[in-house]
Amino acid sequence: MGAVFALASVLGPFIGGVLTDHGDMLMPGIEGWRWVFYVNLPFGLLALGFIWSKMPTLQPPATHRVLDWNSTLLFSGALAALVLALQLDKQAHPWNAPETIGLFLLAALLLVLFVRQARRSPSPILDLGLFRERVFTTSVLALLFMGAAFLNIVLFAPLFLINVAGVSARWPGSAWSLSHWAWLRARPSPASWFRTSGTTGASCWAVSCSCWWPWGC
Repeated sequence: MGAVFALASVLGPFIGGVLTDHGDMLMPGIEGWRWVFYVNLPFGLLALGFIWSKMPTLQPPATHRVLDWNSTLLFSGALAALVLALQLDKQAHPWNAPETIGLFLLAALLLVLFVRQARRSPSPILDLGLFRERVFTTSVLALLFMGAAFLNIVLFAPLFLINVAGVSARWPGSAWSLSHWAWLRARPSPASWFRTSGTTGASCWAVSCSCWWPWGC
């Protein structure tokens, strides 16, 4: 899984940028950016075939528990209402609009009901007792902030460069591929090659940061 992530994170942004710019040459009438999604279909079918033929049968434990669907629906509904309230176009649906406030209230109500159901259920979708563990709570908070920062960079920086700065889609893709490669190279490594790996990663990161700006390309 780590090797697949490393390969996809390095090659994916560059290939996506090239497909966005020149994908319409593959089949007339289909916009280039749509190929970013179509290209995943053969790989997805290949992965499903591999799972179907190679993955062993998973035997459930002897003490089998039935999933609490009530807590699952409540938790999913709360998250869906919260995400929808945050993602609504705030020019058409401002923060003080009735539909926006209603979605926030619905999310809060469903979350309260979920907490109540999770405390009463023997097998909820999320065991609230895990939050009593300091390591688990710290890890969840760290993952929350890291994911928020990471997704903001991944989603909004390329949109800004393409729609505002006016650069071609392949430049943000190339810079992001180089950034991922730098991150992979700069990870903690054995002492024998840590200095070389870290220096290479830092250098590639500096080059990729310069490519985020139109005048850097």
